[in-house]
Amino acid sequence: MILVSTSKIGRFFREVGKPIAGESRHSDPPSTDAIQHFLKTAAEYGYWNATPEENASVGLSLTPP
Repeated sequence: MILVSTSKIGRFFREVGKPIAGESRHSDPPSTDAIQHFLKTAAEYGYWNATPEENASVGLSLTPP
């Protein structure tokens, strides 16, 4: 896959992401602090996070149909 995007979102992902340790692809759920950091950083970059209801209105859901 080839993904073309802006350097801005690359900087955002660098700021909110964390490396995967070792060979494991499993990680624990994010902490409350990590979620707050993500939301604060997203707002600083001008990114908007929809509510579950807003996502559902355009066909996006985190739960199986």
